[in-house]
Amino acid sequence: MMKGIGPGLTPGGDDFISGMLIALNLCSAITKTDFSVTISKIMNAARGENLFTNSFLECAARGQVSEKFKQFLRSLLSSPEEIQPATNQLLAVGATSGADQATGFFIGMKRFFV
Repeated sequence: MMKGIGPGLTPGGDDFISGMLIALNLCSAITKTDFSVTISKIMNAARGENLFTNSFLECAARGQVSEKFKQFLRSLLSSPEEIQPATNQLLAVGATSGADQATGFFIGMKRFFV
């Protein structure tokens, strides 16, 4: 239902989905749970006509993130004093892309981190 929703080069719905995919990869690494079937199903449902968005989603499905998202994750995992600056940097990406991706990530972590 989120696929392609919203304006922008990468619509907000797709940014949200990418955040969920990143969360699934992180949850998989932390809990040693195989989420590959879920990731594959999400990717099949999210793939559309926009080649740029498809590439962006495929990177997220493989656990590949932007440098700003990587800094954000590092701050969460090991540098509490860097959480606020890293979050601000992530939220500044695009018009709403960083915020939409972060929202998908947090909802994904809440849903899949067992």
